[in-house]
Amino acid sequence: MTAELVERLTSVTGYPSPIGVVLDAMRHSDADESSVMEFAETIGGDPALSSALLRFANTRSLGSTSSVPTVRECVTRIGPRAARVVVLSHVLIAADANAAGAAVALGPLWRRGLARAIIARRLAQHLDPRRAGDAFQSAALVDLSIVALWTHDSAACLRLLESDDRAAAEHAVFGMSAAAMSAEMLHRWRVPKRVWAPIRGLSDAAVAPGGNGAGESARVEAIVEAAEAITASIISAGPGSASGGALITGLSIDAGLLRTLIAAAAEEFSHRSGLLECSPDDAGRLAAEARAKAQQTLAELSLATQLENRVMLRRQQELMRRVTTDSLTQIKNRLAFDERLSEEFERCQRSGKPLALFLVDLDHFKRFNDEHGHQAGDLMLRTAAAALAHAARRFDMVARYGGEEFVVIAPDCGPAGAAAVAERLRLSVEESSVDWHQQTFRCTASIGGAVLTPGSSQPTPSELVAAADRLLYEAKRAGRNRALVEVFGDRDVRVSDERPEAGRAEIARS
Repeated sequence: MTAELVERLTSVTGYPSPIGVVLDAMRHSDADESSVMEFAETIGGDPALSSALLRFANTRSLGSTSSVPTVRECVTRIGPRAARVVVLSHVLIAADANAAGAAVALGPLWRRGLARAIIARRLAQHLDPRRAGDAFQSAALVDLSIVALWTHDSAACLRLLESDDRAAAEHAVFGMSAAAMSAEMLHRWRVPKRVWAPIRGLSDAAVAPGGNGAGESARVEAIVEAAEAITASIISAGPGSASGGALITGLSIDAGLLRTLIAAAAEEFSHRSGLLECSPDDAGRLAAEARAKAQQTLAELSLATQLENRVMLRRQQELMRRVTTDSLTQIKNRLAFDERLSEEFERCQRSGKPLALFLVDLDHFKRFNDEHGHQAGDLMLRTAAAALAHAARRFDMVARYGGEEFVVIAPDCGPAGAAAVAERLRLSVEESSVDWHQQTFRCTASIGGAVLTPGSSQPTPSELVAAADRLLYEAKRAGRNRALVEVFGDRDVRVSDERPEAGRAEIARS
C-alpha cells in the first residue's frame, strides 16, 4: 500500500492552498523586481503552491543543468511569467476542491507550517545565513503529504488530523510518518536533497530516502527540528517553550538571543498569518473568485505572450535580414549565398533537376573607382546590383560575392535556360547607367556560368563555384562584356558564348 500511495500522491494535482495566499499571489504583478520577490515569498510558505513550482522547475524536460531548491530560485530560473502561469494553472485545478472543508481541516496545519518556516529561517540567518532559504523551504514543506492526502482522500485526511495519536495515525495511513512521505514525494520530483533530507530527519521511518541526514543537510536538519519544537511559541507569541533549553545547547544559541529570534518570528508570523484566515462561509465564494481571476489572468498572459512572440519574430526576421543582406547594395551577401547554394545543391541531388550558377564581375571597375572615387564606385555597384536583380528570374538569388563580383543562383535552370539567363544579366548591366558629376557612365560585366545537370558528374558546391569562376576569367580574357556558360564536367558542351559587337563599351562615358 505504501508504494501505491506514494505513486498516487506524487501524481495527483490540485493540492489545496489557503485562499488568502492564492489571492495575494495573484495580486502581485511581475512588472518589477520587488513584487516578484513578494510573489515568491507568498508562494514559498505554502506547501501546495511551492511544491507545484519546485516540481515544474526540476523536471528534466526543462533541460536544466542544476536542480532548483527554493521558490525564489524557481522564479529566477524559469522567469516570473512562467512561474505565474504554473501557479495560476494550479489554482484552476485546485479551485474546485472542497475549499470550505479545506479551510477548516487544514487551517491549523497551514498555520504551523508557516510558523515553522519563519522561525527556521530566523534560526538559519543566525547560524548559517547561506542556508536560510533552504531552511525556510524545507520547513514549509514538512506537511506536504497531508495536504496531498486531502486531495486524494479527504475523509482519510480528516481522520488523521482528528486522531488523538497523530504519529500512529500517520503510520496507519502512509506506512511511514507524514514527514517521511513528504520527503519521498519531493525526492521523486527530483527536488534537491538539501530540501527533502531535513524533512526526512524529522521522521523515524527507515523507508525514507537517503541516509541519516549527515553531510551538507545536517545543519539545516537540526534547524528544522528546532523550528518544529518551538513552532507553538511562534503561533502563541509567548516566551520560549520548555524545549528551549535543549535548543540552546543543541544549536549554541543563548537564551536571550533565542527569545529575540522567537519574538521577531512571532511578529513576522502575525503580519503574514492573515492570509491564512478565511471563514468556511467565505471560502467557497473566494475560491470561485480566485478561479475566475486565474482564468482571466491566464488569458491575458497568453495574449501578452503571443504579442511578444510576434514582436520577437519580427525582430528575429529583421536581424536575419540584416545579417544576410549586403549593406551597400541591399542584395543578399556572401553568407546568404553560401547557405542558399548548399540548400539548392541538396535539392538538386534529391529532385534530379538542373542547377545553374553565374559569377558576374564588373569590367574595369577598379580603374573607374580609382579615377572617380569610392562614392562613384559605390554608386556603380548599387546600380549593377539593381540591374542584376531586375534581370534575374523571380525565384533566382542575386548576391554580392565580394568587391565588384556578384553571384546568381538559378534553380531548375538547364543549359538552354542558363544561356538565356546569362545574356539577360549581361544585357541588363550594359543598359544601366550612372550619373556622376554631370556625366553619365555605363558599365559592362563579364559572366561565367556553370550548369549542373542530372547526367553530369556530381561536384561539391565549391567545385561548381570554381567552374563558374574559370569561365568568368575566360570571358574576360576573350574581351570582356560577354557570357560563357558550360555544362559542368563536360568541356565539350559550351552552351553560350555571347558577346555582341556593340556591347564592347566596358566602363565609358556615353
